[in-house]
Amino acid sequence: AGPPPQTTLAIISANYAFYAAIRDGDLDAMRASWHPAEGECSLILPGQRPVVGRGGVLSAWETVLGSPTQIAPEDVTVVCAAGEIAWVHCLMHARVCRVAAASGDGAWASSRHRPLKGPWA
Repeated sequence: AGPPPQTTLAIISANYAFYAAIRDGDLDAMRASWHPAEGECSLILPGQRPVVGRGGVLSAWETVLGSPTQIAPEDVTVVCAAGEIAWVHCLMHARVCRVAAASGDGAWASSRHRPLKGPWA
């Protein structure tokens, strides 16, 4: 059955804002897409160790956003929405122009979004 349409739309909108921040290299928009509490944030970038805490997560994104990126999520599906947490799966097409050498092959993404205030609806 899945979440109600209004909830699904809110979650997909949050996912779109997240990928738009990456595409546009917009650190302020990236800050807005993460929970404001230090302990509520974690991130795993491909080929990297987990980053825990809002400060570390935003610092990691500042580095990522420094490289021009063409990114487009497709086939966005809300997998689960429960209270204040939602999981989204999508196929991510990315083309990154790297200034420095990078490690690892391929790309994958898993996004977890959480509304800043109250439930999704």
